[in-house]
Amino acid sequence: MCTESARAPRVALAMAMAMAVLAVLGRAATPAHADQPAPTPAPAGPAPTPPAAVEPTPTPPAVVEPTPTPPAVVEPTPTPTSAPVVTPPPGPTRPAANPARGARLYKQRCAICHGNGGRGDGSIARELEPRPRDLTRGIFKLRSTASGALPTDDDLFRTLTRGIPGTAMFAWSGLPAADRWQLVYHIKSLSPRFARKAAPPLPAPDPPAMTEALRARGELVYQQMMCGECHGPDGRGDGVKARALVDDSRRRTYPFDLTRGWKLKAGSTPADLFRVLHTGLDGTPMPSYADALSEADGWALVAHLRGLFRDGTP
Repeated sequence: MCTESARAPRVALAMAMAMAVLAVLGRAATPAHADQPAPTPAPAGPAPTPPAAVEPTPTPPAVVEPTPTPPAVVEPTPTPTSAPVVTPPPGPTRPAANPARGARLYKQRCAICHGNGGRGDGSIARELEPRPRDLTRGIFKLRSTASGALPTDDDLFRTLTRGIPGTAMFAWSGLPAADRWQLVYHIKSLSPRFARKAAPPLPAPDPPAMTEALRARGELVYQQMMCGECHGPDGRGDGVKARALVDDSRRRTYPFDLTRGWKLKAGSTPADLFRVLHTGLDGTPMPSYADALSEADGWALVAHLRGLFRDGTP
């Protein structure tokens, strides 16, 4: 019993010491801030609102005034026409003949076809159809004088100026009028026929209106004069005699296709046609109808001939 009671204080002391050691060790293991209270988090406020996106104000595009486009230039469609009407200057204004200048101009402009002496034997003559005219004979298709007569100076000037459509004889209207007159004088010097007195031109009455009634009358005249035997019933140059025609040089020649008004050698106006009907075309099978047609029937035939045009010739 005494042993038990003697030990009890020692046990209590040991336990107290152990408790003290544990207390010291517990403080050493606890972090310095462990005994400090945890910071209180700030109360959560509303989430910040991002700044509103500001759309840039669009800048309107600059107004560009369109550059005005000039209207397109529309070239008029050329209408086939006959050779231009030529009014030669009156006699007093014609230059005096200058043989040297006329000969020089002829050599430059005409000899290649008509030949140096005017015989129609130029360097390219054989390549041409119809062949160039032999100017030494003094026989000309295009005149204002009676059949068989020489042309007037004005006739020659007109042919040089207008040319002859459908042939290699083109218009020399680009030459100064004074030079064309020198060519007229030189051409006349090539044929002895011009030594005789010139015949006057045939009367040239004013044409009437080309009415439908006149044209219908002209169709009858066309039949009565048997124009269709050469030119064909519709004027296309395909008559029954068309394949057998020759000119006064025995060369093959062809009736004209009257539907192609632009190609008429002497022109396509009523006055041009009336003149050819009365003068004929010397050197060809086309005779003069001066003694066969009255003036009224002549104009009626002109109206019918113009009614045959199919190429827009006015």
